[in-house]
Amino acid sequence: QLGFKAGGLGLLAFCSNIAFTASLGLTSAGSAMTLEQLTPVFIAGLSYFYLHETYRVWQLVWLAVAVAGATCTATSDLQPCSSSGAACGGSWPLGGDALVVLTCLTAALYMVFFKMLFRQGC
Repeated sequence: QLGFKAGGLGLLAFCSNIAFTASLGLTSAGSAMTLEQLTPVFIAGLSYFYLHETYRVWQLVWLAVAVAGATCTATSDLQPCSSSGAACGGSWPLGGDALVVLTCLTAALYMVFFKMLFRQGC
């Protein structure tokens, strides 16, 4: 049964990497790397619900700062591309941003489920 669970976690990590790689063709590298920093936000949320972890006020403040930064980045991708097609940063910036956020979520799921698996003693 451990092998099945580990295989599932491996598949989750693989899908996460594929989604991130695909996002780089759709959005700018700067947007992708900035949004990738949302992973700790998802880890904190999932850890709160699944692992019953608690957080201090300052930790929550910094998580809110991360969300604000991600929002600013995604908002900048709402701007239309220039008429010459340059400075767009990708063929579909919001789609790429969505894939990066999906990457963050799947990476967070991997980390939280991995911790849950080994907390239970495999």
